[in-house]
Amino acid sequence: MLLYAYIYHLYKSQRQGKIDYEKYARLALDDGLDDRLIEKRNGQDKKEGEVNGMV
Repeated sequence: MLLYAYIYHLYKSQRQGKIDYEKYARLALDDGLDDRLIEKRNGQDKKEGEVNGMV
C-alpha cells in the first residue's frame, strides 16, 4: 500500500509541475564531468564556511 501511495505522489508532483523526475532518471548514466547539469544552481547557494565568513 505504501508503494502505491509513493508512486501516486511522484505522478501527482510531476503532473502539477513541481518536480520533473524524468530528468533525474538519467542521472546514473550521465555522471561524467563533461555532461550537462540537471539543474542550474542558484547564486544564493553558498558553502557553510562562506556564510559564516570563514573562507
